[in-house]
Parts: sequence; structure tokens; C-alpha cells
Amino acid sequence: MTVPAGINDETMIALWNVVDKRFSNIDLTPLLVYYIDIVPASALYTLACQFGVEGDKGWNFVTTDYEKRRLIKNAIKYKKTKGTGYALRTAFELLGITAVITESKDYGGRPNRFKLNLKSNTIYDDGKLSDRIKKFVEEYKNVRSVLEGVNLELQQKSICPYVGGASRLKLIYKGT
Repeated sequence: MTVPAGINDETMIALWNVVDKRFSNIDLTPLLVYYIDIVPASALYTLACQFGVEGDKGWNFVTTDYEKRRLIKNAIKYKKTKGTGYALRTAFELLGITAVITESKDYGGRPNRFKLNLKSNTIYDDGKLSDRIKKFVEEYKNVRSVLEGVNLELQQKSICPYVGGASRLKLIYKGT
């Protein structure tokens, strides 16, 4: 690179050479924190907090770096559609859970009520799963809607081809 003609004197040439030699070799990749695919894994939780998907808003359900990155990348989309059935279904899909929403008009319930049927073979019940699911639903559902019940079906596959297991856990949750 050359010094522009308007400032071409000895001082500026010396400064230009120092700047050119020192700054041309600096790796700027660590500063690109919003390129979620290349950011170091140690920065993912901080980004999750910044995008509002920490804790039971999604972070507690994902385990791999790929899932964490996908959660962060889709956070804005979920915030834009928050309060819709689409947001709730797609948020559960991201966590590896198939969600079927049944509205009150379909089962003869009171207005603004709904039930969830959830299926997953990637998550397990650690004793706190029902509370985390309730908080997750409260985060993404419509404010005026009330969750009347959750039916959660967890499937666990065995590495042995002849032995398998499935458990069906019914969570009854009465919304406020």
C-alpha cells in the first residue's frame, strides 16, 4: 500500500509503514462474535443470554454445540413470532420435541385454552423436566392463552436390538 498523495511526507510514510506492518497481521476473527458458526464454544452461553434464550427459554434443553448454535441463530425469529402456535411448535422442534397443539375449540374446552402433546426420543426426564417445559411454554405461548395439560411421551432406545423401552409420562398442568 502507498501513502495518499495529500499526506505524503516523511512522518506519514514512517507511520504508514508501522501501521501496515503491525496491523496487517492481526486476526480479526475473534471480534466477529455474531458469526455464530465460527464463534468459540466458550462464548455461546454469553450469546444465548444476549439473545434471550438462556435457561428454560431453550438453553437448558440443548446439549450439543450444533444445537446451541442453532438455538442462538433462531432466537430472533422466535422473538418475532412469540405468542403464536407457530413459535411454540418451532421452538419445541428446535429442541428435538414434536409438539401438537390442541386448541380448546377442538376438544370443547373453555376459550383461550390449549393442550400439548409432546414426543421426544432425544431428551430425558431428570426430575425437573415438567417444570422446565411449563416455563418454556410460558415463555413462547400467547399471554392470554392458558395451558390446560401436557402429555409428554419420552422414548428411550436401547443399543441392544431386541430390547427397547418406552415410557409415557402424563403431566397435568393447570394454568393460572
